[in-house]
Amino acid sequence: MVRGPRKPSRPALKSRSPALKFPQRPSFPPHKKACNTIPPSPTSPPSLAIYAQLDLVISLIPHLSLAMAPAPQKTRPTAQQSGTTKTGKPKTTAQQASGADSAMAKKRSIENAPIGDVALKRRRALAAAGAPPPDPDNDPQGGATEEDDDSDGVRPKDPVWAAAMWNLDATSSEVSRQTRGIQKPYKQARGLARQLSEYLDPTQILTYGVSFHFEDAADRPGCTSLECNDDVVAEVVWPQFLKYMPELEAHLDYLADNPPLIAIIGAFISAVAMKVRSDDLGRLNDRIVALCDIDDEKHILAVKDNRGWQDARTGRLLCPLRYLPKFEADPARFCTHVRNRLVRIFSTDYPSFLYDLSLVDQSDAKLGLLRGAALVNCYKSIMMGKSSVYNATGRAPRGQKSVATEYNIESVNLHNIIYVSLLARSALSDQEWTDVYGKFWKAENVVFSIMEIAFNFPEWHADLIRWWNRQIFGDDNELDSDTEREMMGSAFYTIMAQKNGDNNDNNNDNDDNDNNEASASGSSGAMEAASE
Repeated sequence: MVRGPRKPSRPALKSRSPALKFPQRPSFPPHKKACNTIPPSPTSPPSLAIYAQLDLVISLIPHLSLAMAPAPQKTRPTAQQSGTTKTGKPKTTAQQASGADSAMAKKRSIENAPIGDVALKRRRALAAAGAPPPDPDNDPQGGATEEDDDSDGVRPKDPVWAAAMWNLDATSSEVSRQTRGIQKPYKQARGLARQLSEYLDPTQILTYGVSFHFEDAADRPGCTSLECNDDVVAEVVWPQFLKYMPELEAHLDYLADNPPLIAIIGAFISAVAMKVRSDDLGRLNDRIVALCDIDDEKHILAVKDNRGWQDARTGRLLCPLRYLPKFEADPARFCTHVRNRLVRIFSTDYPSFLYDLSLVDQSDAKLGLLRGAALVNCYKSIMMGKSSVYNATGRAPRGQKSVATEYNIESVNLHNIIYVSLLARSALSDQEWTDVYGKFWKAENVVFSIMEIAFNFPEWHADLIRWWNRQIFGDDNELDSDTEREMMGSAFYTIMAQKNGDNNDNNNDNDDNDNNEASASGSSGAMEAASE
């Protein structure tokens, strides 16, 4: 009676271990029925061929006993074993000892096999499978290909910095940042975030810098563009990236060779910028009523839900300049119309708190823009500290550093003016930070519209920045004639002028110094002496 193949009692389970992949599967002779194809004698040529090929394949898998779990062995009862096993003569003690010695010798020979034989078997197996032969000079390990060799890639000049960049994570805590070695990049990104306006793309700016940093100005698209676009913005902002992250300049080639790292750094800067905005906005929300000099004795506006178009006082600051006459005619009615979406406010309708209304001129709409007193106070409060708004020294409280001191902010630029403008508008409104208000107002359009004005009116832009630096840092080196005359009457210059006069009396009518230069006298001489 011929028995058919036995069906498995359950479907076969798929292995979870990774399958070994070869360039080309080794070819074996077909053996659908092992009993008919392979003769029982182990010395027959087909059996030896298959055994040799299996031996080569097994040699490619080191420590097979560790990689694969042993198959479970079925144990039979003692009675069943005794019934099925063949009876034979028991081995003597000498035979058992000799068998153990031979097994140990065979095990030692396998463990002590020379490495060259294993490598030789591996190369022969790969050659039989169709893999390219290894290069004995450049690739000592058999089977490796040129694609596995990364020696041609650009290596970082500072491997520690490169490892930190690949390990960036804006969501990590301070302890985790210290452990991962990214505390310094995190602080750099916080300083950089306050020099940028919202809605800029750090990844695009990094890509521009990596591509065109070493190019001449005539070859950089940001310098030759006739309209304001992303390249122009990147050209202006790229120096701030190098200021706060100076390691970038030394690794431009490395970044160019690793584009994914550019995306990682850009995403990290964007995520940190969102945290910085949240921190600055939280402080400004508590101070905005005082910074805008709003009379609120009953502290109604201390509740944010009462601000914005819910109250005429904050509504006036948010009112676009062109609608101010209508607002002044009936503030309550105008605020109601805005809440009911009966008044269209566009992204290009700048709120009145951005203006110095005393400079507004119908013939020149740029006059007074971005010079509002409330805007200046908000900038000082964020960058210089709360005390700088209310006292002349502008110093932060003892033991505390201002943001400008902590992050080395030494000048004002258009982008951080826009940054503070959006924060102030959000603090004055009755809503939390939002990118869109109504159907026609988008914060992103506000940013790029102001940048386009600055691009098309460079003289206005330069004068605006000079004015802001005088307001924030007091770096006006030009003294008018009245101020200079008043300063010359101070005690210091009077004493220095007297000393200069005494020296002139003792010069024996010789008014030339050793360098044959006429000595200065009077107030001008005092100025030179003071400068020396």
